[in-house]
Amino acid sequence: MINVLLMGFPGENDKRTGGIIVDYEYEKILSGNMSCNIDVKGLDESGFSRYVYSSKKKREIVRLLKKYDVLVIDARAYTRFCTVISYIRRRSAIKIYAVVHHFYYKQIAGCMRIPICLSEMYTFKQMDGLLFAGNYSYNLAKEIRALKGLSLTYIGIGFDNSAGVVKRQPFSNHNIVFIGHIIPRKGPHYLVKALEKLKKKDGLTPTANIIGDTKVNLRYTRKLIKMIKKADLSENVKLRGRIGEEEKDEILKESGIFVFPSLCEGFGMVILEAMRYGIPAIVFNNTSMPFSVSDSKNGYVVKNKSWTGLYEKIKLIYEGDVYDNLSKGAEKTYLRAMSWDDVASNLNTWVFAVAGR
Repeated sequence: MINVLLMGFPGENDKRTGGIIVDYEYEKILSGNMSCNIDVKGLDESGFSRYVYSSKKKREIVRLLKKYDVLVIDARAYTRFCTVISYIRRRSAIKIYAVVHHFYYKQIAGCMRIPICLSEMYTFKQMDGLLFAGNYSYNLAKEIRALKGLSLTYIGIGFDNSAGVVKRQPFSNHNIVFIGHIIPRKGPHYLVKALEKLKKKDGLTPTANIIGDTKVNLRYTRKLIKMIKKADLSENVKLRGRIGEEEKDEILKESGIFVFPSLCEGFGMVILEAMRYGIPAIVFNNTSMPFSVSDSKNGYVVKNKSWTGLYEKIKLIYEGDVYDNLSKGAEKTYLRAMSWDDVASNLNTWVFAVAGR
């Protein structure tokens, strides 16, 4: 029996993003494993509430960790760990792992990219291993020289696909849907530009439901609203904000195209969630996108940051005879995805390895 502390993992009511949902599912799987005792603590509760620690605070953290054999942190909390991990390593025999969704330096531009990359690699290098939810980040980690010799384990992301796909309305209304935080990295402004050209050049005005938290970056949200008004798309483009699962289900049932112009994703769970409804996706050619979307099979992959590429593929779906095959491909992709039982098997295998069984 091993004692495991999960640090920075979410609670049941905190499932706001795909990454948080995955962390919570991992937590449930580990809690059900009879080979380990699980404690879950937030950052403040576990002492990792700051970025710079006094000597007294460092000693308190080490005392807390003494009763555990393994510490698993959410990789989003690595910045809290950077200045204290070497101290823990010198004074504790605890094994340290992190759950990684994506590397944060990949979404940083400009002069901060290098220092963030260095601090991220410095922190991870001092751990015993990394657990990966997505194939893209896992494959990338194997190529990063700074992580050579570190234990890298692919766990995966699961879907409740045993019940099959969801039947929806026939593709006649050509509704478009986007799901994600309303922030620059998710790229809804590229969709607005594509829809503007679609209206001005081709006279096509599909309804586009943009679903996601509008309060994460209010400045960007206001800018997006101005773009929509300037493009004369207020009647067609709807900012839905955060909505409940039932309302999202109804919108997906009435949608035909999922446009997800994100600039960086560790996996992009929403792509597979849309494919559950047989909705093909149009995405940029970056990070994890090509792992989920096969060009011309279950959607389209266009040049990164190319809103004209989005426009061309949306128009192709409208005017071409391609939709049925794309929709069938989307359904097949969802049905072939990992289930949560598959993920549980991978995670429990890792637990047995750590426990020495």
